[in-house]
Amino acid sequence: MLVLLSIALAWDPSPEEQQLVRVLSSRDGALPCAELEALVPEPVRSLENIVEHVEMPPWAPMTAAACLVEHHAEDRPELLASWVTDPDKKGLARLVFNRLHLLEPERAEALVEAGSKGPYRADLRAALLRAPDPALRQRAATVPPASPE
Repeated sequence: MLVLLSIALAWDPSPEEQQLVRVLSSRDGALPCAELEALVPEPVRSLENIVEHVEMPPWAPMTAAACLVEHHAEDRPELLASWVTDPDKKGLARLVFNRLHLLEPERAEALVEAGSKGPYRADLRAALLRAPDPALRQRAATVPPASPE
């Protein structure tokens, strides 16, 4: 059963997705999201797979995640909400929190609400206090304190 589960969860990247991973892995810096997305026929799905399955170099999945946050937050709100509540996704949660000001206010508010109930409340509060948007900075006062570990 375990073998079948791991096979079912495996990602078999297309040649275009392999090229996208190579570009994201480059030490020269990533291309703008629009150029990255043009490399694959289904950019949202490909970027999600890269975030989920590519571990090294670490900037490859984080750049893919940044493109999802900045350009596809409306397409995949449940994915972003899962990042800010999953105890194993701290880096992704911080990435989302630090980009809240780039999102539509309703989407940002939904993510603040989700993050306020998640394990990274201190990170959320810190990101909100640094946000360039005064409304987000004010929202920091409403985030419950982090639970002691």
